[in-house]
Amino acid sequence: MWKKLILVSGLISMFVLAYACTIPVDPENENSSRNENVSEGGDHFPEGGNIGGGVDDFKLPVPPGYDWEITQSWKDHCHYCSDKYHDWNYCYGEDMSHLGSCCTYSWDFNLNGNGDRGKPIVASGDGYVEDVGYSNGWGYFVVLNHGNNLCTRYGHMIRDTQSHLNKGDFVCQGLKLGEIGTSGFSTGEHLHFHFEECDTEETIPRGFTDGNGIPKCVRGKDRYDENGNYTALRLTNRLSTSCRGDTFPFGGGTLPEGGWLKSDCGSLSGCPLINSCSRQYGHKFEDLHLLTQREAKAASYLWSECALDGKEDGGVHPSDYLTRAEALKIPMYLFGIMDKCDGSELERFLDVQSRDWFQPVVACALKHKVISNDSIEFRPHDSVSFVEAAKMVVETAANAGVIELFVEPTNNFPLVPLTHWGRKYLETIYAYGGFDVEVGKLKPDELIKRGDYIVMTASLSPCFCGNISCTGDCECDQSLLACVDKNSADPGIGGHEENFVWDVDFNCYIDLEDNRCDAGENVLYIQCSLGNTTNQIIKVKNMVLGLNSSEDLGACRVSDSNLRSGVSTQNIEPGESRELTGHFEVICEEVPSDRNLEIVLDLFVDESGQPTWYNNFSNQNISMSEEDLICEDCLDYTVCPNNSENTWNCDPNKGYDLHLMSPGGSFEFISGGGMYSFQSEFSSGSELDVKRININCQDLPAVVLLRGGPEIDSAWKDNDSIPDFELWYNYQGQITLEPQETVNSVRNSFQYVNSGVNYLIRIPR
Repeated sequence: MWKKLILVSGLISMFVLAYACTIPVDPENENSSRNENVSEGGDHFPEGGNIGGGVDDFKLPVPPGYDWEITQSWKDHCHYCSDKYHDWNYCYGEDMSHLGSCCTYSWDFNLNGNGDRGKPIVASGDGYVEDVGYSNGWGYFVVLNHGNNLCTRYGHMIRDTQSHLNKGDFVCQGLKLGEIGTSGFSTGEHLHFHFEECDTEETIPRGFTDGNGIPKCVRGKDRYDENGNYTALRLTNRLSTSCRGDTFPFGGGTLPEGGWLKSDCGSLSGCPLINSCSRQYGHKFEDLHLLTQREAKAASYLWSECALDGKEDGGVHPSDYLTRAEALKIPMYLFGIMDKCDGSELERFLDVQSRDWFQPVVACALKHKVISNDSIEFRPHDSVSFVEAAKMVVETAANAGVIELFVEPTNNFPLVPLTHWGRKYLETIYAYGGFDVEVGKLKPDELIKRGDYIVMTASLSPCFCGNISCTGDCECDQSLLACVDKNSADPGIGGHEENFVWDVDFNCYIDLEDNRCDAGENVLYIQCSLGNTTNQIIKVKNMVLGLNSSEDLGACRVSDSNLRSGVSTQNIEPGESRELTGHFEVICEEVPSDRNLEIVLDLFVDESGQPTWYNNFSNQNISMSEEDLICEDCLDYTVCPNNSENTWNCDPNKGYDLHLMSPGGSFEFISGGGMYSFQSEFSSGSELDVKRININCQDLPAVVLLRGGPEIDSAWKDNDSIPDFELWYNYQGQITLEPQETVNSVRNSFQYVNSGVNYLIRIPR
């Protein structure tokens, strides 16, 4: 059967948006329609049960960033999953929907194969630990009490990953409770979750307040719509490893001179930024229970600098989108640009009038070249994207001399072309820790929400304690704008001369038992231990894993943002040595020649109630053995090397989509067996030419020979449900399904600048 080839040639505009956008208080904006109800009562709950996160505010117990399958039972239609997927063994025999005594009002969350093993389990809502431990049925489990006799249960965790929790502990929404496993009465890795009555442990038929109602059993292609977009669940929960402080004070980049690190006690230089503002830190907005810990701190700080006022109802409305006019206000006030204007400035936009509340802000921004008037309209009421927002914040802070602009591209934004006008702004925000979203999936035109924008703006301030690391006995006090001695609370007193890392024994190693081969790449399961040789309890809140850059490191990377922060709350007594809860995963598609993995870790501890970061806490080399590299020579698309078949389930309604970009280049395509061939050229010039190739299942495997242009060459797939492609870089031969050269890598995308070389891409059957 002949293949049908679809080519869609799209032009990506290279027009540089000369003005950007940012946030304020727009009195004309509609109020948020979010539900702010709070339940009554509960044994542990003060004043009617309001414990900060809203006891009626429940989100999925899994973080975003994964395409979760739902293979649960729902007592009123237990047969549904079994009838739909009768070939998938799950609970008893072939009854994957938990028939018989296994049938409850519950949710089961899975990823393909054992891909969910070790993935984080997060608290659905605020509460207290009702029970934690092990039972034959639930395996390692946690039960949270949310008041009003309402509990949530989390079962089948990996051994002891919930050991950092004790009965009675407060747990905030999004806190990492443990990791997905298959302990107890379970026949495969998954998270079992349900609501229950605390006293009777009877399951309760209810959904989540973020829009996930009665579950529908989905698996494989059923999770995607006709365009390949994941539609099974609304993934709104956030992963946190601490209910106090921020999970990441920095985004992962390298800040100038180590960022705003304060090594000694003392006042923060040049703070506050706005001397004329008489507000005190500590303001609580009316919708505090809708804010994450980081959003709440950032919002309170911006309020204390007179940069954020809130909506008319006194709330922040973190999930609302914001307008360009709103987005312009906060940095203009925060970084003092408005203090340089007297109100007599004029703007030159047809859609900005003197009666508009934002007119002075727009005029002042235009005067100081934060924005330009290359266009006749400012579009003040349009929603603003991440890249526009990043441009406005960075341009304003740079104008004030507060930050440095980062222009070196990284691999943090694979969906943003290296030549995109806003790339440098996103890189800068990332380096200063301004993203609370998964940047690997961020698209430049994706709209930003108020909560994310507030964090983004605060991240560029050297006066925000969320960006400050005080060493020794110092802690950052936002109300005093100082690093102070935690015992006397006096600025300028305290601080250790000794480095904290001298007082611990620390070791990371590869756990062979949990290593695996995934799409031809070695997935290394890394665990760490810590020995406390001090005379005080070390309260570990979190650790962040990074890889040292080295030409000889090979193509290794931390697996994903949700596993980059691999260790959760744990207390280690003096003289005690313990394996830390949680783990990290590092993926190597190419093995370093010396088989050494160079890692660096940042440590986050709780010192007498004050979260403190120790950057570059430990640098280590981890040696890889033959046993660790279970798929060093394997390039299959399934788990290897034991799988004999190199196949995947191609959806005949979708096929395989491959996107190519190469201004001035060309490509040639042949289908399996040479039944069909095609050639096409890319347009050259200032605009990038993107082509989409849709390949029918019956025409796989297929090969594309991309002859690179003089500027930038890219290829990518945009659907995680289809396998990665094989890549031959700087390919010298003719187009063929069976090249003689050794394949370089297996990947989902690539992007090279000024290469002008050829690439052979093979898509599997």
